[in-house]
Amino acid sequence: MQELLRLVSQLRGFPSHETKDVFGLDQVLELHTLEINWCNQEADPAANEVSDLSAESKQTFKDVVDSISAAARQFAKADNPL
Repeated sequence: MQELLRLVSQLRGFPSHETKDVFGLDQVLELHTLEINWCNQEADPAANEVSDLSAESKQTFKDVVDSISAAARQFAKADNPL
């Protein structure tokens, strides 16, 4: 769990946009923790300033999405007695 929270904290300050897929992954990630409330598909006052994200920002977002997906699969396997 601490690892996931560490990964999620990397997204602090990342841009979002209601209609544009700024990260190019066709994934919606919505996070609500004690430390961060963020969604990559929400209104952002700075959204009009987002023209192109760095490859590093896109990779960070992808890494977080992949890690959360892997944790969910692992949890589902552990929860399934078959």
